[in-house]
Amino acid sequence: MGLGNAPARYDVALLLTGLNRVLEYQPEDLTTTVQAGLTLATLDAELRKEGQFLPLDPVGYDRTTLGGVQASAASGPLRHRYGTARDQTIGIRVVHADGTITKAGGKVVKNVTGYDMNKLYIGSLGTLGIIVEASLKVMPLPASEGALLAFFPSIETAGEAALGVMGTSLDTAFLSLVAGEAVHELPGGRSVDGAAALAVGAFGQAAPIARVLRDATAICNRNGAAEVATVSSNEVTNLRRVLAEAPRGGSTTLMARLGVRPESVAGLIQSMAELSNKYSFNFGAVAHISHGIVHSGWTGKEGLMEAQRQATFIEEARDVARAEGGYLVLESAPPGVRALVDSWGDARGGQALMSNLKQQFDPTGVLNPGRFVGGI
Repeated sequence: MGLGNAPARYDVALLLTGLNRVLEYQPEDLTTTVQAGLTLATLDAELRKEGQFLPLDPVGYDRTTLGGVQASAASGPLRHRYGTARDQTIGIRVVHADGTITKAGGKVVKNVTGYDMNKLYIGSLGTLGIIVEASLKVMPLPASEGALLAFFPSIETAGEAALGVMGTSLDTAFLSLVAGEAVHELPGGRSVDGAAALAVGAFGQAAPIARVLRDATAICNRNGAAEVATVSSNEVTNLRRVLAEAPRGGSTTLMARLGVRPESVAGLIQSMAELSNKYSFNFGAVAHISHGIVHSGWTGKEGLMEAQRQATFIEEARDVARAEGGYLVLESAPPGVRALVDSWGDARGGQALMSNLKQQFDPTGVLNPGRFVGGI
C-alpha cells in the first residue's frame, strides 16, 4: 500500500501470494505464463535453468511479485535496454469489479489482434481490474556481463558524462547516475569523496563489452572523473540490485519518483540537493537517465521531520520538477505526511479520459477507490 493515496474506503484486502505458479513455460519460444503472486526471484530461478531471464529489476526484487510490478509499472536499471513490464507483457488475465474475468493479448509474441489492453491495465494500480495472470516475453541470459563505476566531483560533470555515453552508439545495458547519500551505497563508494557517480553496464560477448567499457571510461575521464573502477562480471547483478535499492536506505523517510527529459536530469538532481540542504534533509538519488526517471530518498534528524514540514518540502520539490517540465510522485511517506499532500500532485492531461475509463471498468468504485491520480 506504499504507492498512491490512502484509499477513500477500505472494506476488503486481496492478497494474491497464493497465486504463485508457473502455468506454462516454452523455452524454445521465449515465453512463459505465470500467476500474479509469483515473485520475480522465484520466476528468475526457474528461467535460469533454461539459460533465460525476465529483464525486470525493480526495487525489492526478492520479494516483489509480478502482479505488483505490473500494477505499479515499477522498473529498475534494465529499463534502459529492455523497457518496462509494458514491453515484456504479451498477454494478461484480469478479474473485474463485478467478478467477470477477461483476457487481453495472447501467449505468443506475434499477437496483433484487437486493442492492446495490456498497456491499459499495467500501471493502473489495480483501479481497473485485478491482474491475476500474465504471459511474458523472456530473454536469453547474456553470455557475459560487465560494468564500470565512475566517481565525479559534481553532479553536473557526472550528468555530462552520462549524456556523452548516451550520445554514442555504445550498446549499454544500463546507465545510471547516482548522487548524494546513494553514492555511499555503491561498491567502493564509502571510500570515495565524490558528489556523484555513473554506473555503466554492458551485456554480450567479452570483446564488445570490453569496447563499451573502454569507450565509456574515456568519456568519463574527459568529463573530469576522479576515479573509474571496473566491476567484476560476477558482481554486475549485485550492482544492479544496489542501484535499485540505494535511494531507499533503511531509515529513509520520504521516497519519490521524479521524471524529466534526460538532458534535465542532472540539473533536477542538483536542484533537489540544494532544496534538501535548505531543509537539512539527507538526500540520495539514482537516475536511470535515458528515460529521465529519478528515484530519490530523504531522511532527517528527529525534530526536523515534522509532518507539515515534510509536506511543505514535497510541494516545493514538486514545483522544482514542474519548472523543469517534469513531475514528482510520492512513493513512500509517513501517514501524517500522506494526509497533507497528494501522492500524485495535480492531475495532468488525460484526467478526463482516465476518469471515464474508471467509470466504465469500475462504475461502483470498488477497486482501490481514491488511490490513483485525481482520486480515481
